[in-house]
Amino acid sequence: MNDVQPENLYKGIEFIAEAFHDMRRQVINGLTDTDLTFTLPGNPTLGEVLADLAGIEGAYADSFISLKQDWATYQRPQALSTTTDYLAAFDGTFGKLRSALSGYSFEQGKTVTVNRGGWEPTLVQQFDTYAQAVLIVFGKLDVYLKAMGKPLPERWGEWVG
Repeated sequence: MNDVQPENLYKGIEFIAEAFHDMRRQVINGLTDTDLTFTLPGNPTLGEVLADLAGIEGAYADSFISLKQDWATYQRPQALSTTTDYLAAFDGTFGKLRSALSGYSFEQGKTVTVNRGGWEPTLVQQFDTYAQAVLIVFGKLDVYLKAMGKPLPERWGEWVG
């Protein structure tokens, strides 16, 4: 049995975080700026779905820094105008997430909690909840990408279906 622990919390979840980041980049790299205005009847534009994802990811990244998360005060960011803007936004959020999680030991990931107002998950549980939130939005993106006839990221099937 291997009892070696990762050097920090990020190293313990790196596989998942990197996979999500790679898939986000592949989705955005397969889009044009005009694609961001695509909508399905009665639904937000693709750009607004990406803005939701950016906002959710930003809120979780911030929660790993402040150890607080309050969805009652969450406001979805405005949709951005270009795919380049989205790449920069997601790269920035990913860097913040990686930096925050790298600041905790793997053991702290099991004991330090995030105050969510009535529920206090450990950092590991908070990351698991973050991953589920990302996958929910990836499911939405899957519908849009298929409706548009866009290629899916290479590992999409392993994670989204």
